[in-house]
Amino acid sequence: LFDLFFVPPHLSFTVVDAQYLVTFAVMLAIGLITSQLASHIAGQSEAILAKERETNMLYQLARDLGAALTLEQVVEIAGRFLRVIAMDSAVLIDQGSQGKEALAIHGALMIDEEERALACQAYRDNAAVSAAGRLFLPFAGATRVRGVLAVARAGDSLRPLLEAVASLSGIAIERIHYAEVAQH
Repeated sequence: LFDLFFVPPHLSFTVVDAQYLVTFAVMLAIGLITSQLASHIAGQSEAILAKERETNMLYQLARDLGAALTLEQVVEIAGRFLRVIAMDSAVLIDQGSQGKEALAIHGALMIDEEERALACQAYRDNAAVSAAGRLFLPFAGATRVRGVLAVARAGDSLRPLLEAVASLSGIAIERIHYAEVAQH
């Protein structure tokens, strides 16, 4: 447009002076750099907004779990949170003694014997285990592991979020456990 309207001969793309070619090249470079920077800033803005939404969701989860008075409420709150991000889940809670029989299943996700063995492995090792689209995250409290969160369709991009959910749920379960101990 600069060449067409402002460089003689007007209304023509003919260039009679080489300085206008240099001007064109500089203006083109500045335009390309500016558009690239604007695109990069827009991408960063979207990432920041996504992190803000995730942080807000985790805050609401922590608030809800802090108000939970029973184990069933913790399971329901964690399940509701995971359904919001389109994941099925179950919670396997330690019912007292260590071992396979001690993990009682709560939640909508169906767990077969092979998956139960993986959950027990995550429980014993206090480490995440994944297999066949399922992720098993231990609820590590301050003193010991309290249970395992089983999640279906867990992608690697959501793993930090799921670890935060497991951690918050583990803290809530431990708090409820110690409240029951104090009550007894």
